[in-house]
Amino acid sequence: MLRNLYEADHDVFRNSVVKFIEQDITPHRERWDESGLIDSDRRHDRRDGR
Repeated sequence: MLRNLYEADHDVFRNSVVKFIEQDITPHRERWDESGLIDSDRRHDRRDGR
């Protein structure tokens, strides 16, 4: 049974999250896993809208 729970704005949000993860998390994940830390510049970039 196909249910239509989400509207177009949900797809836009989902796509933006996927894009953020692909561009800003995935390239650094291995290094972050090894160090146990996330670069502070990554956290600030998103708050500043960059």
